[in-house]
Amino acid sequence: MLSRNVKLETLFANTDIDDRVRTHLAKVYSTLGMALGAAAIGAAVDMYVKLGGILSSLAMVGLMIYLALDQNKTEYPRRIAVLAGFGFLQGLSLGPLMSHTLHVDPSIVVTAFLATTTIFACFTVAALMAKRRSYLYLGGILSSALSALLLLSVVSMFTANPFVRSVHLYLGLFMFCGYILFDTQVIIEKVSAGDADYVWHSVELFVDFVAVFVRIVVILLEFSDSKKKKDERK
Repeated sequence: MLSRNVKLETLFANTDIDDRVRTHLAKVYSTLGMALGAAAIGAAVDMYVKLGGILSSLAMVGLMIYLALDQNKTEYPRRIAVLAGFGFLQGLSLGPLMSHTLHVDPSIVVTAFLATTTIFACFTVAALMAKRRSYLYLGGILSSALSALLLLSVVSMFTANPFVRSVHLYLGLFMFCGYILFDTQVIIEKVSAGDADYVWHSVELFVDFVAVFVRIVVILLEFSDSKKKKDERK
């Protein structure tokens, strides 16, 4: 039997990830946790104060662009503060969905978060334990899937076809699961090449995490609605 007290060093023992990359990844995931905490606060605030809207969404996009284009990437305290603001604004945009979900079934939020965390952890470990660059081929496939997703988004604006909606929902879920694999290995390669911007790397994973979480919430809401309709027919 495997020991239950498996250390992180043991996990990486059979990989080609060096100490510098491990240290960087530790910073990335701790910063990611901070951003998720800020998003949770933002969602809670919006449920009570209703601050979310077009302006907050535009501000969120603006902060993301700022982090991407910022020339002085070594001023980490300032960039972390901007990331916290980005996470908070992302939480505001999730407020209406969270409010509706809590009204329907509060357990959905907890279930979706645990499911997302499990999925994120599993795909992250798979990316870290796999041979370096083994998942980078997914870049082209994921780009094609993203293009298809955008096309389906346009189509869904003009039709209420349930099939199109389901394809859009599940394709998005599988696509962002793939992005967890892809982005993790890209981050490893970037660090190996000298890119130590752990704040932006955490942004990439944050976007993946939130995208998976939202889609799982919507799927669980649809299951709950379908179950309720079946119960009413009995």
